Amino acid sequence: MVVQTTVEPASRFESFGAMFGYAYTFMVVNMLLIVANAPLAFLLQTVVDLAGAWPLVLAATLTTGPSLAGAFAAFDHLRAGGASPRPARAFVAEYRRMFPQAALVSAATGAVVLVVVVDAAAAAREHAFAVLLPLLALVLIGALALAVTVLAAAVFRPGERLAVLVRDCLYVAVRRWYLSLAAVALLGLLAGIILVQPVLGMALAPAPLLYIVWANASYALTRDGLGPDAS
Repeated sequence: MVVQTTVEPASRFESFGAMFGYAYTFMVVNMLLIVANAPLAFLLQTVVDLAGAWPLVLAATLTTGPSLAGAFAAFDHLRAGGASPRPARAFVAEYRRMFPQAALVSAATGAVVLVVVVDAAAAAREHAFAVLLPLLALVLIGALALAVTVLAAAVFRPGERLAVLVRDCLYVAVRRWYLSLAAVALLGLLAGIILVQPVLGMALAPAPLLYIVWANASYALTRDGLGPDAS
């Protein structure tokens, strides 16, 4: 006996709608990320010696935190399964709401990255201090993972004080260290793509990679009672 299976038109329509929702959300998020980080994008396009222009680069990265929060809010809206995805509205609303806190997260993370890079360069020149390089790498990974987790948690816990978010997310980032490593690896991949191909990198790569980062952070937060399904 041969059993024939058919796909209901409604199911195919829902699948197509879901695919369109993801593609549309990714396209809008990529566009808004470029707009929100226009100063940083301009520097990446025009400045040859980024290391020499580090004060400008550090100042331009202040918008990365709020824009990441906006992207995570758009992804959360997509996860909620609204009938008509409105990623732009979710992005802009979260960007405005989280700007002070997220900019502070960006500033703190940028300061840590700067100190680590300077110390790593100094340690690499002095063989006696080369043993510090693994520790500096661990600090860098921890700072980036904590920043991403805090920004993701802020979407799920609006109105929570930043100090509380940092405390709770530090626990999550350490406990789910494998997801923290994956998040930092994806951020490094994204940075590499943008540095090699700034135009195509900023236009195509951020949203898909950041969605994976957000999904991992959402999973970690949920498993530890801090995510969207927490009571």
